[in-house]
This record gives sequence, C-alpha cells and structure tokens, in this order.
Amino acid sequence: MKFKLKRILLILLLLAFTRSFPQSTTEKVKRFGFMGSFDYEYGFKDKILNPGLTRRWTFGASFSNKKKEFVVFVAAGIKGAKLNIYSPSLRQSCLNDVRQNYSPINGYTEDSLIGARINTTNGKDLWGTYAQFLEAGFILNKKIAPTFTFYYGSEQYLLYDRAFTQFEDPKYGDIHYVEMNTVYYEFRLGFGIPLKFETSTSVINVSIGYKWVDYGNFEFNKTPLSSYTTENLINKYHNAGKITLSVSVIMWSNW
Repeated sequence: MKFKLKRILLILLLLAFTRSFPQSTTEKVKRFGFMGSFDYEYGFKDKILNPGLTRRWTFGASFSNKKKEFVVFVAAGIKGAKLNIYSPSLRQSCLNDVRQNYSPINGYTEDSLIGARINTTNGKDLWGTYAQFLEAGFILNKKIAPTFTFYYGSEQYLLYDRAFTQFEDPKYGDIHYVEMNTVYYEFRLGFGIPLKFETSTSVINVSIGYKWVDYGNFEFNKTPLSSYTTENLINKYHNAGKITLSVSVIMWSNW
C-alpha cells in the first residue's frame, strides 16, 4: 500500500513539474497550469474598524483557452503573520457606544478582563490578524488586462493584553491575546499591466473592491459584546462593509 502511494505521489509531482513550464506538445497541456500571487490591500474604515493595510499570499490552479484570450484561476490563500504593516484599530465611535453602555462582568475572569479591556482601550490594542481564504477570478489577455476576483474567507483579529497570559498560557506566558473570528466576502474589479506583453505570464494588478464582513456576536474568545453592555449593540455592529484598494503581482504557468 505504501509503495503504491509513493508511486501515485511521484506521478502527481511529475505532472505538476511538467505543467509548470511551456510544452511543445499539445495545446491542451498549455491550458492548465499553476498560479500564485502576492497582494497588498488597503481597507478603508467601516463602522467598527479604522483603515488598515494587509498582505496576502495565494497559490492555486489556472486555466486558459487555446488562443490565450483569458486566464481563469481558483486558489487558496493565507495571511499567516500576526503583525500587519499598518494594523487596523477599533473606531472611536464604536468604543464610545461600548463605554456609554458598559456593564462590568462580576468577578475576575477572562470574560471580565475582555470586557474591561474593550471598555478602556484606545482602539489600538488589536495586535495584528490572521486570515484564510478561497479566491476565484479571471484576467483577460489585453494590453491593459481587465481583472475580476472574488474572495471568501475568515479573519481572526487579536486583542492584546499581557494579563491574558494567566488565562491563555499560565505556564509559559507566551500567549497574551484573544481572538475574534469573522467571515468575509469580497469582490474586486481592476486592470493588470503585463510585465511583458504577448508572452507574458504575469501582471501587476491594481483593483478596487468591496468587502462585506460578518463580525458575528463581536466576541473575543467566546465573550460576546452583549455580555458586558446593557444595550443590544450587536444589532448595530454584527456586520459592516468597506471599500478596498489593492496592488498585487499575479503569475501563472500556462503560457
């Protein structure tokens, strides 16, 4: 069984290797390949977060027709580092609503510490983010190449405080943050500038998009906003939309 599995893996690796380079056999082989991209995105403010700048990597499969009129791609991506270049922060208007309706949680627990931290923060205690997402889109093979991209993914915002270590990592004291999980959808329209027209397999892409974020119960580590506020603020802050601008390099191996 192990021998068969090794043979299958070897065949898949050989196919991936051969399809990663231009072929001199059939056009059918050239239609399929691999793609990758590196992306910087500036997200404008929404009703919860101030502007922020993030970077992302993607890797996936690309498809084209015989005439090389377009490239369609599907991919998966991550933002694995906690720290952002320009980390987002909580908006003052959101924090003001929390302070005006703050109701402390009794006792000294992680829940009470989260509520107290949100109540007293200046908004700059979001210590970076993680992200995972799926991506699909296309690029038309023109001199100024129109592009369309759709994203579906999740982001984890990290609330920082050294006091969290006693609950999250009492033995070593290395984990000093709690997470808020969100789900998002994003559409982008843009244009790509081929690095070398006609024989290009890469573009520099500039795009504008709209990102819709579901903040759920606005909860850090399963402590919802409603547990330490008197008003039902979650109806106001459970989702938000924002405009995004991005610059990326997109590469594919089909041509």
